[in-house]
Amino acid sequence: MSIFDLELPKKDLDPLEDQLRLQVGRLSEESRRRYYATIKPLIRDPDTYAVLCWSLGLGLHHVYLRRWWSFLLDLATSVGIYLILVIWMIRGELLFPILLTLGVVLNVFDTFYHAILSQRIVQEHNIRLCQSTLESLAPPTTTLKHRLEGRPTT
Repeated sequence: MSIFDLELPKKDLDPLEDQLRLQVGRLSEESRRRYYATIKPLIRDPDTYAVLCWSLGLGLHHVYLRRWWSFLLDLATSVGIYLILVIWMIRGELLFPILLTLGVVLNVFDTFYHAILSQRIVQEHNIRLCQSTLESLAPPTTTLKHRLEGRPTT
């Protein structure tokens, strides 16, 4: 295994996606129409997510998936880094070098991790979104939610 074989924990999302398609196919015509009308504006694109990862460490990719706490952490870290760098340029002395180093490492790791794994991150987000929408339209008939959470099916 090379270091380039990065992936999320061993969740195979393709069978979950196929199972979700089968569930949608079993819906009545009216329910299916409401389902697609509901999820169409909410489905996210992995390429857009990957591009937003490179937004100066501001965490805009978290906003795209509506992960507000992750966005606030990224934003606070970036603002802290930029403030330390501006103060360093103005005063000529580096304040809080350890915080600067930790902030840069956190932002670089976050950027690369989410850019490399954008396809799987967004795919899992979309599956969860579709499953919750489907559950609101029809009673749960499968164990897709349990499989997403890694729980055994009964």
